[in-house]
Amino acid sequence: MKKSLATIFSTLFVLFSLAGCGANNPANSESYEGHPRIVTLQIVGFNDFHGNTLDSETGLGISKTASVINEVTNNKLNTIILSQGDMWQGSAESNLTKGFIVTDWMSEQGFVSMTLGNHEFDWGEDRIKENAEIANFPFLGINVYNRSTNERPDYCKPSVIVQKNGVKVGIIGAIGDCYSSIAASKVKDVYFKTGTELDSLVKYEAKSLKEQGCDIVIYSVHDDDSAYNTELSKDYVDIVFEGHTHKNYIRKDDKGVYHLQGAGYNNSFSYAKLEVDTKNDTFKVTDIKSIFTQDYTKKVEPEVRSEALFEKYKSIIGNVRQPIAELTKRYYSEDLRQLVSQLYLETGLEEWKEKYNIFLGGGYLSCRSPYHLGAGEVSYADIFNLFPFDNTIQLCSLKGSDLKTRFMETDNENYFITYSDYGRANQENVNLNDTYYIVCDNYCSDYAPNKLTVVEEYSDPFLFARDLLLNYVSAGNLA
Repeated sequence: MKKSLATIFSTLFVLFSLAGCGANNPANSESYEGHPRIVTLQIVGFNDFHGNTLDSETGLGISKTASVINEVTNNKLNTIILSQGDMWQGSAESNLTKGFIVTDWMSEQGFVSMTLGNHEFDWGEDRIKENAEIANFPFLGINVYNRSTNERPDYCKPSVIVQKNGVKVGIIGAIGDCYSSIAASKVKDVYFKTGTELDSLVKYEAKSLKEQGCDIVIYSVHDDDSAYNTELSKDYVDIVFEGHTHKNYIRKDDKGVYHLQGAGYNNSFSYAKLEVDTKNDTFKVTDIKSIFTQDYTKKVEPEVRSEALFEKYKSIIGNVRQPIAELTKRYYSEDLRQLVSQLYLETGLEEWKEKYNIFLGGGYLSCRSPYHLGAGEVSYADIFNLFPFDNTIQLCSLKGSDLKTRFMETDNENYFITYSDYGRANQENVNLNDTYYIVCDNYCSDYAPNKLTVVEEYSDPFLFARDLLLNYVSAGNLA
């Protein structure tokens, strides 16, 4: 009787063992080279986060977003998180820490790479290097080159290989043709290879990654699909995560390769689930979608580790959310940029009126999300978010012909100007060959087509558009 029971128990143990091997996922019951033959991967892509550390009108901050990632991915099981760039520049908390708070958050969330975007260069290469030192993931930029050495800078790599449950994934990172979106003085030592040169670099790298055993090659590019060459699809690139334009989309190209981009300011991020057959080197997309963070506002709680980052950087950030004024109505981007042009002029007149006949103030002025100051209490952070750029104030000269075409008669809706008394009096009498003086910032003067010559830098190199606006609002001038 004992022998019979032992035999029965032994048989049952074998049956239960066989049944339990992948009982909830029959496809995983077959192994290949010591790993499940069929492996499910989840890929999460962030782009144009712009330092959105706190919950805002456009998207959730880092604390709740961390919880959203955990919920969507079932606590990051077999998950690859990557970024397509423009992660730091945009909020008071991120800018004041020069991106460190966001880089720390990305490290804690397990990001495997970040492609450099144009706004990563806003503070110059040294800030990129400093962030690279604290990140536990690589910065990617296959087409970023140093002008003097013609080599790729040390702070970025062409690609990275990530391994998940026996599946090798290669990620190639590139920045698009957006050099003109950066103040030239910030990128004087680097250049970007674009067009056919970039395509050749990606093909070579993808081929190398495949030779190293990568089952999937992801192209992580700070550019949208309008610039993508479909010759890269299938043979070289298997899926493309994009950025830069803040356009939320999921599209297939004519070779069946998916392209994904999330909206800016963490309004949404991209998600793809892949089922990989490691034996046959094939995969299929089983789920693909955009995750809109605002849909989770009431569904998730802040993540404790992410919340702790605010305490870590408290001495740098300070109390930037403290109200400085109360407005009775909403002021839109157009109103605020026109006001900044006036403040540029007034600041310039105080500094240089005795030496120069200043014609106008302003130029190309960019306002960021949420593109307005709302009625009610306004804080320093609210103003900072609208004008986050550290563009220095300058006195510049130009010929009358360029003054008219580039500033006075331009059809570019992003140019805002305010005339001085002298400018108003001579508005109809501009001599095309004479020299005139304007007050603008270095982004405007760096843009070569404006044909501006910097005459003098403002005496305070740390006075920016946001500071002028802050002083104006806190003095009660914007009711």
